[in-house]
Amino acid sequence: MKAPFDLIADRYDESRGGTERGERFASVIADLFDDEGPILELGVGTALVGGALAGHGYQVFGMDISAGMLSHARDRMPGRLALADVCRLPFRNESLAGCYAIWMLHLASDVSVALAEVRRVLRPGGRLVVVPASNRPREDAIGRLMFAMQTKLLGEQSQKGGADELLQLAARCGFTLAGRRELVQSYQHAPEAMAREIETRNFSSLQDVNEQQWHEIVLPTVAALRALPDPVKPIDRTTVHEAVILTPAHAG
Repeated sequence: MKAPFDLIADRYDESRGGTERGERFASVIADLFDDEGPILELGVGTALVGGALAGHGYQVFGMDISAGMLSHARDRMPGRLALADVCRLPFRNESLAGCYAIWMLHLASDVSVALAEVRRVLRPGGRLVVVPASNRPREDAIGRLMFAMQTKLLGEQSQKGGADELLQLAARCGFTLAGRRELVQSYQHAPEAMAREIETRNFSSLQDVNEQQWHEIVLPTVAALRALPDPVKPIDRTTVHEAVILTPAHAG
């Protein structure tokens, strides 16, 4: 049975900023862990971040439910990957110094179970770093159109997976907040490129869109992107994310 990200594995790197973006995130993650024990990336994908973090000298393992994504990760993290579900981690109790998840924890079938699993495998004093995925408006032409589309498609679900929801679940699962770090990324993206990514359903939220939603919500967004001035010219974009740093309560 194919995982949703199997469908976009071959073009994932190109559409998500490639190795440069992975290196930027790895540099931030590296500042949040020490180098005295193994670290697990939850939902490692193609190992853009994990491979770069390993390049910083960290002992990094990765797991993902998508065999397609892992097929691209092998070259970056050979011998350190597992096809597994975040709700059933293939690691012993208290065997890891840290775990991190970037834009993926909300995709777990049960986030509370996933958090409990992470708590189980973390050593006392270990850390879980989560970059939550949430549908935030961005102040550029592409961002405004994408926010409107996602909000219409997902309704209340478009706000699921944010930091506030994570902190509530984490507290119930035995974690305490150790800190928060804002991550600002500046890059360029062309409206036409975004239109093509939508047409190829290069986002997990588009893979189950029905025909009516596609014609009434998605296609008008594609048309609006192509109607922007000079749509093939990349425009400046800024994305603000937040890293939430959690420690198991038993860490003291």
